[in-house]
Amino acid sequence: MAFQFRYQRILDIRELEEDQEKARFAEIQQKLSAEKRKLREHKQELQDLLSSEGKNRKNQTNVQNFLQLQRYASLLENRISRQQRVVEEWQEKLDKQRKKLIEASQQRQVMDKLKENDFEEFQEEIRKEEERQNNEIANQQFYREYRSNA
Repeated sequence: MAFQFRYQRILDIRELEEDQEKARFAEIQQKLSAEKRKLREHKQELQDLLSSEGKNRKNQTNVQNFLQLQRYASLLENRISRQQRVVEEWQEKLDKQRKKLIEASQQRQVMDKLKENDFEEFQEEIRKEEERQNNEIANQQFYREYRSNA
């Protein structure tokens, strides 16, 4: 007599759902990392521009170059601002996905616990059946010995 969990299909579905949520979480996490990397690159570019602008001021560059650098710095600041919003959006998506993953994991754990409890009940039934059979064998032996001595 083999153990068969009566809700195995539900457990399989819950495991599949959890795996899908894990995959989505990893996808979003990778996208968030890429967007953060873009943000760091924009900030680094602005920092490099500002440090080169300071050097250029010391070298007394013309007004035209200075205005161009200022416009480019403003453009980079806008890019940084937009990229920060993108990063925040992906962070929100990641937080939502984390909640979904936790929920899917909890649902699977409920089914795992139910399976574990059912298996313990199954083992207890087997133990009781074996005990009943052993008692039956002992009773039969006792009865044979009693009849042979009588």
